[in-house]
Amino acid sequence: MPLMQRLGLAGTVRASLALYSTADEVDRLLAALEELLVPALHAPAPARAGDALAELKAARGWEERYRRLMLLGKDLPIMSLAERESAELVPGCESKVWLALRTQDGRLHFAVDSEARIVRGLAALVLAAYDGKTGEDILAFDIDAYFAELDLLKQLSPSRGNGLLAIVRRIRTLAGGSA
Repeated sequence: MPLMQRLGLAGTVRASLALYSTADEVDRLLAALEELLVPALHAPAPARAGDALAELKAARGWEERYRRLMLLGKDLPIMSLAERESAELVPGCESKVWLALRTQDGRLHFAVDSEARIVRGLAALVLAAYDGKTGEDILAFDIDAYFAELDLLKQLSPSRGNGLLAIVRRIRTLAGGSA
């Protein structure tokens, strides 16, 4: 546990290979690792705001929206341990959330990661609205209307809603510093 806490890991999995392990078992392990790791390493860029809204609005009921949010979170690239620095932690979130800013050609690009799957989904939704825009565009974007279209904040627990708003505040603060 101390090592996991130091590395910022919520959990681990251990593969146990021995002389009695068959080649088929090893192949299945490698296939499972590839299935888990390759998509994360080559994850697509976050969806655009309209796409994310359309996807979630098409869901029938909160359970399906929740499931689709979780799927959006799976598309986020996983931040490396080196990127998960304490300076990147977003204050105000119940679960650990890291947010890093990169700029390219005057546009802001964000990397976000969290231990919580639903928070990763919420972060993907926020990135759909903000990633790749200028600081001025981010500050001008009506995030409240974006969330209202989904009736999102009413569906989240207070701690998740506060965490979502903390991510938005952090991005807007970084955008204001670049504007």
